[in-house]
Amino acid sequence: RKAPLYIDGSGLKKIFAEYKTTIQMLIKSGKKVTIILSNPTSPVYEPGSFVSSRLSAKVKFGEDPFILRRDYVAFVAPISDMLRRVAEETGAEIIDPVQYLCGKEKCYVTANGSPIYKDDNHLRSSYVREHLTFLDDLYVR
Repeated sequence: RKAPLYIDGSGLKKIFAEYKTTIQMLIKSGKKVTIILSNPTSPVYEPGSFVSSRLSAKVKFGEDPFILRRDYVAFVAPISDMLRRVAEETGAEIIDPVQYLCGKEKCYVTANGSPIYKDDNHLRSSYVREHLTFLDDLYVR
């Protein structure tokens, strides 16, 4: 894996200021802007992390692996809060996939026993097509 990219506070402020300016320009030109926040991500979502192999049994039948919603929300809060602020200040719409991919307390890794992620942070296209209808409105505008 690559080492994480770290941006100091002033660099992050500059990035978000430029982002806000771009969104303001798009809205001023008559475009509708929607900011989609991150979907839940975790190494737990990697299908190989919970699917049994010939050499190990990682999940017992009847278990559905998950991450706690509050932990994920707290983890992404610094960036999500900044994105929400940009949306509020510019009039952009926000979509938070956590509202659709998590229950009240848990964000699940599978649906009906099948993995919903193809790796630790990308949803399977088949799952998106069948279940994430909140994206449909973006294509019929």
